[in-house]
Amino acid sequence: MMILQLFRQYFLWYSVDMIRYEFLFVFVLGLVLSSCSKLQYIDQALAVKAYSDEQDALGRDVARHDAQFEKLLAMVRSGQAQASVRTSAGLTRQFGEPVLKAPVQAGRDGGSRWLYRYQVKHQGPKIYVSVGPDGVVHGFGIEE
Repeated sequence: MMILQLFRQYFLWYSVDMIRYEFLFVFVLGLVLSSCSKLQYIDQALAVKAYSDEQDALGRDVARHDAQFEKLLAMVRSGQAQASVRTSAGLTRQFGEPVLKAPVQAGRDGGSRWLYRYQVKHQGPKIYVSVGPDGVVHGFGIEE
């Protein structure tokens, strides 16, 4: 208010225009001071925005993996998967990384069993892929 008193003392005469200038001065001063105080919270606002962007990216990644799983599921159900996918490299290139790779102890030496399913929801179909130690796909199985 000290600035406002100095402003009034400098201009001893008042008119309607002067009152408008006072109002405009106080309004602009309030706007400037309020925006400066909000700058102290810019780090928190940027952290929230980064978190939101990360969640959006995760959502897109989950949707992409689920679409790849549905494509694999359709191929396995129709019987086309065994003919079109012969190696583990081709499987990961076409359908992405599996949710789980577990080594198989009995029956084969060094093979593994891969699990494909929806990324977030654990209910629903699961596809098990038998992969030999040489990277050859031996078979597909579905668990409904």
